[in-house]
Amino acid sequence: MKPFKTEKYTDFTQSANRKKMEKAIAQVESEFGKEYSIIIGGERIRLDKKFNSYNPSSKNEVVGIFQEADEKTADKALETAMETFKSWRNTPAKVRANYLFKIADIMRKRRFELDAWMVLEEGKNWLEADADLAEAIDFCEYYGREAIRYGKGPKLHQYPGEKDEQVYIPLGVGLVVAPWNFPLAILCGMTSASFVSGNTVIMKPSEDSPGIAAKFMEIIEEAKVPVGVVNFLTGHGRPAADYLVRHPKIRFICFTGSKAVGLYIVEQAGKTMPGQIWIKRVIAEMGGKDYIIVDSDADIDSAVNGVRASAYGLQGQKCSACSRVIIDDQIYDKFMEKYGHGQRIHFLHMGGSVTGHVKFVPRFIDWLQRDFDVYTDTSRALAFGPHFLIKECLEKSDNALKRIMFASDEPWGIFQAELALFRHLGLEKTLRYRILFYLNLSDQWVFFI
Repeated sequence: MKPFKTEKYTDFTQSANRKKMEKAIAQVESEFGKEYSIIIGGERIRLDKKFNSYNPSSKNEVVGIFQEADEKTADKALETAMETFKSWRNTPAKVRANYLFKIADIMRKRRFELDAWMVLEEGKNWLEADADLAEAIDFCEYYGREAIRYGKGPKLHQYPGEKDEQVYIPLGVGLVVAPWNFPLAILCGMTSASFVSGNTVIMKPSEDSPGIAAKFMEIIEEAKVPVGVVNFLTGHGRPAADYLVRHPKIRFICFTGSKAVGLYIVEQAGKTMPGQIWIKRVIAEMGGKDYIIVDSDADIDSAVNGVRASAYGLQGQKCSACSRVIIDDQIYDKFMEKYGHGQRIHFLHMGGSVTGHVKFVPRFIDWLQRDFDVYTDTSRALAFGPHFLIKECLEKSDNALKRIMFASDEPWGIFQAELALFRHLGLEKTLRYRILFYLNLSDQWVFFI
């Protein structure tokens, strides 16, 4: 087997690749409005209650129609996964790993299609979508190799008269609750790691990105992964996912998302329910409030470019995006002058990401339009994203949202709405500059700092 090597990104400066991407986008757009089923043990299930996934760049476009899972459906998924675990747990590690390698190969063949889904359902630019896909492939290739390595077991010291060995065993049924910001990579990573280890999975994607998850489920089936090993469950956090989090037969939970939801899962999983005979495991990735320290000997031009790129250049969809800048007092004024305080106006072009040039996440625009009319001068906790504290009332005029100022209290950097600038490293005196937004929905964002 070849050593692990990360997947290369697609070069969209090549006209041939651009044409393939444009063709893939047109194909995905032609599939808009299709209804998708919950898949449990290979069975397609349609429910009375449904929800839509929208194109965040054009809210009138329904990407797909999905089933809102209830507790009864969640129970069915759990029972199926538990039954399948009886045989899957004994499947050799190499066989399990080969399924991941097949999934990686299929994703390579369907690369532009999967990229297009993330562009249209999540508003990612072309490169970010392709990087998401590449990371999903990397997960499969890496975890497959690791499963084979762990399957062999470590070399142990042998005592006279003994045969000593160490064996890794699977746990049982795991619940995967994935986010929308990396709708394929993180979903694939948590799911593939779970079932390549011999566990069975109930896979619950974000309600904001079920379309790309449905395509991933198609690939799992195309790779001939035995039915019941991965079960596809769509819907919001409640009731189905919440029910499964608290269920005594769930052995582990893999979660990526907000601090509030993550801590809730940890709390619920820590309670021993009637009939529970194991300690429930939780892997919760809840992001962080990242900052950049600019010291007095820094290259100011490089620091300014780095802060801008980190805070805004990735469409705000990464937990590693910068949300705090701590600047040495000796260079503070120079930094702010170059950054643009009080003088320059920074333009981030807004619009659909089908061209590959969008620099601002449309999903956030969706939140603005949906939430500001309802929540004013109060906290707004989203299921996955910033925690807004409205400082000025919404002022609407025609097709524009004007003079919006808010702070982000949620320690997860999906979109860094607030960029706090601290003048002193000691933080005894902080100077926080408001960021005001003028948004013309048909044109562009203008940042006044």
